[in-house]
Amino acid sequence: MISLESVKNVWAGPSVQEFVQEFKKSWALPPNIITYFRLVGMVFPGLFFLSGHMWDWNIWFLNTPSRWLWAAPAFYALVMLTDVLDGWMARKFHWESELGAMLDPIADKGLVILTLIMVCVLKLWIYLPLILIVLREVEVTRLRIKAKKRLGVTVAANRGGKNKAVAQNVAVLALLMPIGGWQWFAVSLTLLTIAVALSIHSWIKYDEQVNERLRSA
Repeated sequence: MISLESVKNVWAGPSVQEFVQEFKKSWALPPNIITYFRLVGMVFPGLFFLSGHMWDWNIWFLNTPSRWLWAAPAFYALVMLTDVLDGWMARKFHWESELGAMLDPIADKGLVILTLIMVCVLKLWIYLPLILIVLREVEVTRLRIKAKKRLGVTVAANRGGKNKAVAQNVAVLALLMPIGGWQWFAVSLTLLTIAVALSIHSWIKYDEQVNERLRSA
């Protein structure tokens, strides 16, 4: 029988004190500041999408449903680019930090999942892919924490993880695009199916990778 204590041990991450210490040490690094922008900005693509379809808001140049709808993929693309930028800056100028390594995947996964949740309000057929993507991210996070506790190191994502991230972002962008017709629906469905398939494949591979490391430790 699985005890509550064993569940806590698997999921336990850095303590609050450790997080605060790391935050004080590296909060002002430029890549981390960019990550903060992504953490805040990840809610807006979905809100813009819903605004164009459901709400009659008139804010500055966003004064028509069409503009709201085009703002959604545009802002999503902008937030995606900040992920590339902060990673490049961290490597180029040696600004890597534990805080950045902790927050960056949260921002990446949050952008995809929050946007899909809000798109699901109007596109109900996305619920199943969304559930599979969320399950994958939860399980991979659990495996990463488990490996960190047992081995003392973070098991890096494999190539499949990077491929699934690209596929997910491309699929979400396609879903946000205000283009009608069955042809674009077919394109969106195909891209989302590929993203889910790569997500499940990378989940299986990461599980194998972590368990192999644990067995050889």
